[in-house]
Amino acid sequence: MAIYHLSAQIIGKGAGRSAVAAAAYRHCAKMEREETAEEIDYSRKGGNAHSEFVVPEGAPTWIARVAQSHTAAEASAFFWNAVEQAEARKDAQLMREIVLALPNELTQEQNITLVRDFVAQELSAHGIVADWAYHDMPNNPHVHVMTSLRPLTDDGFGPKRVAVLGEDGAPLRVSDGKIRYTQFSGSPERLIEMREAWAQIQNHHLAKHGHDIRVDHRSFEEMGIDAVPSTHRGPAADNMDARGEPSELAEKARTAARQNYELFADDPALVLKKITTQKAVFTRHDIAREIHKSECSPEEFQALFYRVGAHEELVPVAAPSFDPFTGDETSEALFSTRSMVVLEHRMVQNIQRLATKQTWAAPANVVDRAFESFEVKRGFALTDQQKMVVRHLTGEAGAAALVGYAGAGKSTAIHTTRTVLQQQGYTVVGGALAGIAADNLRSEAGVESRTLASWEHQWGRGNMLPDAKTVFIMDEAGMVSSDQMERITGRLAEAGAKMIVLGDARQLQPIQAGAAFRAFVDVTGYAELDTVVRQSERWMREAAVAFGSGDAEAGVAAYVDQDKFAWSETSEEARAALIAEWMPHHRAGADVTIMAHRNKDVLALNADARSALQDARALGEDTPFTAERGARSFAEGDRILFLKNERSLNVFNGSTGTVSSAEPNRLEVIVDGHLDPIVVRAHEYNHLDHGYARTIHKEQGNTVDRSFVYLSPTMDAQLSYVALTRHREDVTLYVSREDFRSQGEMVEKMAQDRLQDSTALYRSTVDYKDAIQGFAERRGYPTTRIVVEFVRSNLAYLRERLERLAQHFDRVERPVDRRSSHLSLGSDAQAAVRLHQAQRPLPPQIPHRVHQAGRRLGRDLQAQATAGRAVRRFKRRAHYELNVSDGAKELRDFNKSVRAQFGEEAILHHGSHAPTSESVLLRGQSSEWQSFAQENWQTLFAAQWAEHKTTLQPLKAQDVRAPLLPDTPTEKVRPPMSDPKILIEGVRDMPAIAPERLRVQAAQHPSMEPVIATAKDIAGRIYVQPDRAVERLVDRFQRGQTADTVSEALFREPATLGDVKGTSRLGIANAEQREALKHIPAFIQHTSKVGAAIDQTEGQIKSRHDQTRAAIAVPIRDLSPEAQRFVEDVKSVDKMPNGDEKLRASSELLKNGAALNEVSQFQQSLNDRYGRGRATIEAGRAVDPAFQRMKPAEKATVMTRLDGVATALPAIKKLQTQVQQHERSRDLGKASGRGIER
Repeated sequence: MAIYHLSAQIIGKGAGRSAVAAAAYRHCAKMEREETAEEIDYSRKGGNAHSEFVVPEGAPTWIARVAQSHTAAEASAFFWNAVEQAEARKDAQLMREIVLALPNELTQEQNITLVRDFVAQELSAHGIVADWAYHDMPNNPHVHVMTSLRPLTDDGFGPKRVAVLGEDGAPLRVSDGKIRYTQFSGSPERLIEMREAWAQIQNHHLAKHGHDIRVDHRSFEEMGIDAVPSTHRGPAADNMDARGEPSELAEKARTAARQNYELFADDPALVLKKITTQKAVFTRHDIAREIHKSECSPEEFQALFYRVGAHEELVPVAAPSFDPFTGDETSEALFSTRSMVVLEHRMVQNIQRLATKQTWAAPANVVDRAFESFEVKRGFALTDQQKMVVRHLTGEAGAAALVGYAGAGKSTAIHTTRTVLQQQGYTVVGGALAGIAADNLRSEAGVESRTLASWEHQWGRGNMLPDAKTVFIMDEAGMVSSDQMERITGRLAEAGAKMIVLGDARQLQPIQAGAAFRAFVDVTGYAELDTVVRQSERWMREAAVAFGSGDAEAGVAAYVDQDKFAWSETSEEARAALIAEWMPHHRAGADVTIMAHRNKDVLALNADARSALQDARALGEDTPFTAERGARSFAEGDRILFLKNERSLNVFNGSTGTVSSAEPNRLEVIVDGHLDPIVVRAHEYNHLDHGYARTIHKEQGNTVDRSFVYLSPTMDAQLSYVALTRHREDVTLYVSREDFRSQGEMVEKMAQDRLQDSTALYRSTVDYKDAIQGFAERRGYPTTRIVVEFVRSNLAYLRERLERLAQHFDRVERPVDRRSSHLSLGSDAQAAVRLHQAQRPLPPQIPHRVHQAGRRLGRDLQAQATAGRAVRRFKRRAHYELNVSDGAKELRDFNKSVRAQFGEEAILHHGSHAPTSESVLLRGQSSEWQSFAQENWQTLFAAQWAEHKTTLQPLKAQDVRAPLLPDTPTEKVRPPMSDPKILIEGVRDMPAIAPERLRVQAAQHPSMEPVIATAKDIAGRIYVQPDRAVERLVDRFQRGQTADTVSEALFREPATLGDVKGTSRLGIANAEQREALKHIPAFIQHTSKVGAAIDQTEGQIKSRHDQTRAAIAVPIRDLSPEAQRFVEDVKSVDKMPNGDEKLRASSELLKNGAALNEVSQFQQSLNDRYGRGRATIEAGRAVDPAFQRMKPAEKATVMTRLDGVATALPAIKKLQTQVQQHERSRDLGKASGRGIER
């Protein structure tokens, strides 16, 4: 069972200890201690399962090179020898060792990943060297982490005490002006933070791998548990105890365990308190397991077990069930504690308070208009079931739930629900446990969202508090724990808000205890979307319904019947098959994804995908990037995955993007769903990795056309549900027989149910009711008070409703009948009225630049209101748009026309929410102006608010766009692009590689080196001249012999490849030759692998040559004269000094989309023909037959054109970046400290 343990000690010279000796012992290795010239050998000790030597990012070259090119033990010996040499004092401290206990529940690979996460977050991120060794001892897996005490410098090591820096990067000073210092390796407070982080990281990994157990870093005293902590015994104490020898540690552990029994015996409730730190609902076996950890006799164990069972804190929530025929128990009794029941009861009360609060239901005509508007905008209509859901969610109930199977169209229904609620004057916001889920809710349903933790943080600070006009939509509610649901529902109930929860209780489960979504649905009822619309095939939709209804085995069986599982012998072969199938879809730009459960599988799949793309020349040149998870290489065209939320740019943990430009430790990335690239610098933001494959957890909420799933033994029903419902058209699952011995075992794993439980689901039981009644009486919550509060809330609601009805009847009794008033006038007056109406101004057409400015202002205004940021950023944007930008005059004129119609005070008083037909602002306005305001309110209000918040300045003459170049007219009509001529002819007569030459190239290809090296190793045990024997073997394959032919000849006569070791006399081999001939079967078996490798390499060489032939057959067209002038203009503008004139020239130049597109297509033609990168293009051009046949003048033209485009493209990107940064000045300073800038 997982236990929490983190201890730290200092190893120093004062106690006569050595850092090198300590490292050798931890690594179970032989090391030389240079200070004393002694050899320290622990290589026979054993027990070290895995070692790593980790240096922080940006480490000096002297240690970084050693860490990269040597084993962990070798790097460790080098480093600690350097430390001992640098520490001259005889009492110097050398290292800090941290010992971590690892959970038995995790496999060795999972524990290694766990330690890597801890080291990266708590040590590497703080610049500390971490040298760690994983000792996988029976029932005691643990890791020794040896850390440095000094910072690394280019010359060696820095001081142990470093200055404390403030937010501005300057050293902090104490009251007397002296600089404040702290220990580089961390203060005692830092060690406390590290202890908490180790518990959080460990719990995250336990939950990720399906274990409901948790650890707690807090002491029993901090948790309110009066118990004695157990003592870490270690392998030495265990071994001594097994031999019957006295051990101080073992004796201490037994003493602590005995003390715990005595505490449990004094207060049996402590046993229950310890269990419920990890589980909400448990069985009698959990009680027995907790008591068993203490030191007691069988009689004492039995007595304490019965006392705990009889304790008043224990609450039975579900009775056992029995077979009526045999009397056997078919399900165990389930228990909880009164405190856990009370927590979830408070949650249920909050939900009931929300559900009983009545709100205004949306009128039927408003809902119907929303349906019609959705159909017009989207091109398809909502299903009848989705319409029913919208009506349910916009009804009078203050709490509503939507249960939808994966792919049933929840996001589509919520989009229309949001539209209806906003038209009724509600503020609709959303939240989800994960950042990517909140991002999906925003992008797919248009609901402004953030994570639940972020909402709680803002509410705790008094910001963005909900009110009676707030509708809070919680997405992926099935992943929310009872504790968090209780806090959120309590906050919303106090504010009188409306709450809508969405989810599927059978997808991924909460990490903490409880099943809040199931309890919510049990209280409020729900609307259901059980008609799956995501999948194209009927059987796929039926399988999704089976998963959602709890029959995971039937869901998996459907995919088995349709032969959607691809089996391989090994995991490597399964990954290779997946990548081979995925490649053509990815290259064609299809909407596809790769999924796996374990992080190690995701990393391997990402590496395989990149390797395949590089072989196909689909990526640019690799550039290094120091990521949080270690050194990575990225290239233009790479897919990347963001691993940390960055809300200011709408980048979340799970967001993906494509690299558009790569330089060392600097990437330009176009995030999916965004139009403009962002810049990522490694020294500022490095939480990213390759994004071809993602974990199944990160894919929840995502939808693609086709998915490729790699299966691991850690699958369960919830993971299978998510993995098999992400696709619209098709899915393939890749399985290896290393992981699953049979199809039956695979189906059993994939259908294993791990649903969380909640005490609220058992609130109909007598014991549950007794627990709640006793809790209420002890705390003074009589039923009368609840009734009084209920009556008060309903009276307030009734009063508000009557006031609204009174206003409505006032308008009915005294309508403004314009027709009757017109009829009372004479004919001349009627004509005057009609003339006046005809002369009323119509809404203006919004110019493009005004629309763009309004969009930018609205985005800044919304960010200011939602994120609570300072208003000065919006003021800077307003000043730019109204006083500096090219569209300033148009924006001022637009504001003037809108103010003339509505009035400035009325617009500002109404606020940023879109007006409805009942709004005071629109009373008396024509239908044209009403529609105009409702459709464009964000732009209207943001523009008016900007003018209200800034001071208008006289527009300067240079605000009118200046000409690009001296001879360029201001108003220029671009002539159509002329048809360009051929620059480099296509080569259609490029010959194929002759079969004999192809075979020789395959045999001599560098990729053959590993298999040839293995062949030489085996041959060395057989032949006198192994290298010569392998050369003869390869020669036979080059001459076209098959593996079967070569193997048969070897079997008949091994000496055909050379002299066999040893001798024979009269046909009888001596001992040496008999030993050599024993290896012939292994050599023959490997011979087949050599032949297969040559065949595979031959196919790859032929495929690449065919691709080259096809590419070189396509002619490359020259740039048109207009595009050539465009290239020259780019060079001229790029050379201009920075300033407003260059910005205006750049902006005007980049409007020439036709020329820009032609230059890009020209570069793409070069990439297709020669490959990516300037050096690659130059090399390919030099050997191009078409180029070689050209005349010198033609060659000069080609080289000039290639050089011009190669120089212009980086300049174009530079100008684009400068223009974007200038036009979006709100982003110039906000992200410099977060690592990304727009």
